[in-house]
Amino acid sequence: MNLQENIRRILREDNDKKERTHYHKYNLGDVIDGSKLDDLSGGLVGNDNNQYVLVQYPLSKFPYTRQDLIDSDPEYEKEEIWRLESIKDNFDKTPPIPQEGDGLHRIIAAKELGYKTILMWKKITNLQESIRRILREGLYSPSGDEHIPSRFVAHKSNPVWRENIELTGLQISVGECYQQHVGGDVECKKSIFATDSSNKKDWFDSTYDDDIWLIDTECAGVTWYKDRHFDFSDHKYHIVTFEDISPDCLKLIYKGTGSGDVKTWPKDSPNLYESIQRILREESKNTSLQDKVLYILKSKGVELASKAVGGFKNLSKILNINSPMDYLHLFDDLKIIPLSETEFHDVFFNENDVDCYGYNPDKIIFIHFKDFSGVGQLFYPNKGRISYEEIWGILREEFELSYDETKELTMEWLNSVFDLNVNNTFDDGY
Repeated sequence: MNLQENIRRILREDNDKKERTHYHKYNLGDVIDGSKLDDLSGGLVGNDNNQYVLVQYPLSKFPYTRQDLIDSDPEYEKEEIWRLESIKDNFDKTPPIPQEGDGLHRIIAAKELGYKTILMWKKITNLQESIRRILREGLYSPSGDEHIPSRFVAHKSNPVWRENIELTGLQISVGECYQQHVGGDVECKKSIFATDSSNKKDWFDSTYDDDIWLIDTECAGVTWYKDRHFDFSDHKYHIVTFEDISPDCLKLIYKGTGSGDVKTWPKDSPNLYESIQRILREESKNTSLQDKVLYILKSKGVELASKAVGGFKNLSKILNINSPMDYLHLFDDLKIIPLSETEFHDVFFNENDVDCYGYNPDKIIFIHFKDFSGVGQLFYPNKGRISYEEIWGILREEFELSYDETKELTMEWLNSVFDLNVNNTFDDGY
């Protein structure tokens, strides 16, 4: 890694480690009925007649430690520690849990992993007032529905930040205008705002002669959302993301003066459409978009591949995915990876017990538990353990299949494509 890239990486690091800010299709501030709670909390708390809002709470509000967990039930110390470590190993896949439910393990796991905040469902009573209070106590988010942007979107910035952006890219922050709009007493979620329109009339007007940056959304690979500040106005093109954007994905198409006196502004304004066309003409045409996306999906994963093209819907169009089985068939070329090369080599089963299918030792898509007579027979006789991140979660969330439908479809795929005879499948999540 060269010096410049090392500087960029260091400057991009966020010392306040926060947990993810969404779960499935839900973002901070979204409200659900208690009838959905059990399914959205990992089947741990049951359903009720209340309503819950998704919040990100500072972990400093919870004084619990590992010792508190042990002291709560000393007879089951080993089991409690095993469960805690299991949650830590799969933390990014664990669902948010209400504090009133069995969420203590997850809170302690988040603390031990170094997080400063935790995503959780919060029970509410007076809906409007409670949401306002909860968001004040936690983090205010400007995000509306998830948005699939155009290839290029516009971002305006004061020229004083030009050199910093050229070096480190766009960094999530809480700008002065953003904070004033929300209110000075509210802790706001760090964000980057942009406009998904080539018409300059739609762009954000700070009343100053700002720099204008073009963001390549395919290169940036971040998730975008509608800016809910403008849900009820004509400014429907404003969007927001909560992830940093590399300088490699930015192009400065207009250098502003920073002046607030409109009479001094240059008469020639930037033509975004022409800038986009020029960039597209400069791009290499040697490799098809479909090949590039497939390579990213199989080497880096579906999340990054989706982000690279602006969302899973765009991914489906590019790869001609018209059904859940079409998606599964993208993985028909999986190979058996020797167990000794994977992260599973030191667990209780051996080479004769399982076959690990993937593209490399670090990217195992599913594990076939054979019909063996070893220690694990009681739990894993002739089953398929499916990657939640790459397959199971996609079938559940993007295609909205039920648990049983997902199980049946993955069994059909494994048995027909890989000539197996599994009688059950399950995911590797929490």
